[in-house]
Amino acid sequence: MAAAILGGVTDVRLVLFTVLLGALGCGEASPARICDGSDRVRLAAYTAGGGPPSSPLEVEVGYDFLYVDGRCRYAVNLGDWLGATRGGVLDAARASALSSRLDFRHWPSLAGAYGQPAFDAGALVFDSGRLDRPEISCSICEDLPESVDQIVTGYHEQSVALHAEGTALSGPMRFIVWTGTDGPFPPVDASGSPVDFAALAEVRGTTTPTAHITETEAQAASLRALQTATLAQPVARNAHPPYVTVRDAEGRVFWIEMRDVLPMEGPDHAVHLR
Repeated sequence: MAAAILGGVTDVRLVLFTVLLGALGCGEASPARICDGSDRVRLAAYTAGGGPPSSPLEVEVGYDFLYVDGRCRYAVNLGDWLGATRGGVLDAARASALSSRLDFRHWPSLAGAYGQPAFDAGALVFDSGRLDRPEISCSICEDLPESVDQIVTGYHEQSVALHAEGTALSGPMRFIVWTGTDGPFPPVDASGSPVDFAALAEVRGTTTPTAHITETEAQAASLRALQTATLAQPVARNAHPPYVTVRDAEGRVFWIEMRDVLPMEGPDHAVHLR
């Protein structure tokens, strides 16, 4: 009888100990833990859809976005297509704080579409890959349940913070070149660029333009330098179109749309969670 009781106590302690390990995130990776050591993307938040994209490249990874993979690598863009995407690696404390602020644990239980649908408004999407579809989306993100509103607010707050904490990506650039004309802003000098814009240029309005990837560090650095030169022009930042206007050594004008290639995007240049 005593042995049976002792065995029962031992069983209860074992159960309690197992539960405690799960709560602390030890042993098997907890669903609430973003950085589970895997290579796959664990957290994706991005704005997609809406009216015609200002750049075809937006369709690939989102207008603004935050992606974090299982190794704690992240990439974030605040929707500023002439500004750099920034990234870094979260430490354990920062990853835990992000998970908590975005209520990452409860995304599956909050799954649904929220807000007011609008034909020409994009949708803010939250996806962890734990369901067969993204968990949460909202179009006009107003009058939301408090639990969802906290996630939306947390996303904007944490994106700004992580953008400030990160460093500009320095890898390849993905870009489209259009035949251009002088616009409201003077073209920046691209005469020394190693990118042959004339050979890659598409007629403006082409419905399926070819996007290219820089082949050398010098090409990527050249495109980023053109971004910087454009932003140095004395006009309001938000007055710039989502492309850089350049003039090559022959005096030809081109419009260039560009974005950083993300560490976690696939061969098709999209970010996949399933």
